[in-house]
Amino acid sequence: MTKPSMQIPTNVVLCVLALALLPGCRIMLVGDSITNGSDGAYTWRYRLDQRWNSVIDRCSEPGAVIESCFEFVGPWDHIITFDGSSAQYPTNNWDRDHLSFGGNTLNYTKDVIQAEVAANDPHILVIYLGINDIGFRTGQLNRTPSQAATDLRTLIDNARAADPGVDFVLVKLPRAPLWATDVRVDAFNDKLDLIQTQKNDSDSWSLVRVVDSLVEAYDVDWDSNGDGLHPSAKGEHIIAKSIADGFKSLFNFGANYDYAYSPIGWIGDISASGVVTGWTCDRDVPAQSIGVHFYANGVYVAGGSANVNSGSAVNSECNGGSKHRFSVQLPASAKGKQIVAYGLNAPAGDSVGQNFALKGSPKLYD
Repeated sequence: MTKPSMQIPTNVVLCVLALALLPGCRIMLVGDSITNGSDGAYTWRYRLDQRWNSVIDRCSEPGAVIESCFEFVGPWDHIITFDGSSAQYPTNNWDRDHLSFGGNTLNYTKDVIQAEVAANDPHILVIYLGINDIGFRTGQLNRTPSQAATDLRTLIDNARAADPGVDFVLVKLPRAPLWATDVRVDAFNDKLDLIQTQKNDSDSWSLVRVVDSLVEAYDVDWDSNGDGLHPSAKGEHIIAKSIADGFKSLFNFGANYDYAYSPIGWIGDISASGVVTGWTCDRDVPAQSIGVHFYANGVYVAGGSANVNSGSAVNSECNGGSKHRFSVQLPASAKGKQIVAYGLNAPAGDSVGQNFALKGSPKLYD
């Protein structure tokens, strides 16, 4: 089913308005391995599904109100692997449909999107692509930001050829210097703003909007799984939050994603006398000095507070504040053992934030 053939001014096209005309809000999530996920990963798609389903029916649910539900659409409902090997989500109790796979690019997707829109009939395309086009680590296309932006314009045109009324949410890329230089990522992101202006012209009644919060919200040092790009569980929540908050702001659809950051930080040196130093903070409450606990070979041995003055570099990581360093005396019984330090989550928002094993852990107290 395609959208009604009627002119709707693009500056007032809201998904909540569309729901009065359409059988639910059909959304296609288009991406690469960040969206596809890997064996055992929940993915940010799952986190978004869970948040929206807490306030909106899935269209597939028995008794769903068809005028006010959401549905993910796409050709696949499983993890796509390069070699066809089995990969599983931790749970299948969610709307898993998508158009994403590891290594996917704008250059490839532009040529298949017309058929996918025709086959799956989305009302909105969420496009989270580009790092494999402009990145050097993937060893694929190494296209310039301008060339990738041209591919994105073609993708939009080809999708509109299948459905002139399909809307677009373009997700800006977070900086990931191990995969693409900051200069290239910033240049590509800047072109998304230009594409938004160019493609919201008087000749089109489909909407193009940009979500840019991920650029600052997603920190690959703390939110990736360690490879400098792909999300950890915490990173999945941050991506989902950016998308959910974007939909709420742009379309008045769904609800903002309440998320509590987990602490971040490093365990530094342990002196010969057992004084351990480092820093930790909770970015939800940057003005607050949080607690820190120490375990020796898995047994709690000491605790303290990160209440020592910290420098500008640490304060910037913490979103502000000025007291994030700690200096804590370990007991003699901890000598010769592996020490793990945990920053203690400060309750804020929902219960997602968890105590965090500081980077550099475990560290031998010798």
